[in-house]
Amino acid sequence: MSAPVALARYLDNEGIITYDEAGTGGNCFTGPLAPKPALAVSIRQYGGSGDIKFALDIPRIQVRVRAAASDEALAKAQEIYEALHGLVFTTMDPGGDAEKYVFECRALDLPSDVGIDENGRPEYVINFEIEHQGDAMRRES
Repeated sequence: MSAPVALARYLDNEGIITYDEAGTGGNCFTGPLAPKPALAVSIRQYGGSGDIKFALDIPRIQVRVRAAASDEALAKAQEIYEALHGLVFTTMDPGGDAEKYVFECRALDLPSDVGIDENGRPEYVINFEIEHQGDAMRRES
């Protein structure tokens, strides 16, 4: 499983979002934002890097938050920022199929207003780098 899934499960466990992997409920998605609910969060990987010698992967993750009102979207984005920025030595999704041991999670920017969606709802994004233990097949663990 992917880093976005591990992150969604972590934030769900912290009570910050509701992640329903079937996509029929909840307010968090690991793909594009669904049209409903109005308050929704999307967590997607958009690249990253990995160490060539050691089993360390560093995906870049974008968290997009949308809500009916700008202050609501910003508040949720800020809550996610506070939960993740500076998170160290944590296992996300312990025992699950997306388990990731996180060495460090850092925000690359503060929650940023990126405009409105096609329905006039405000959106904010935050980009993160998450250093986590990677596949050790060809690298030292």
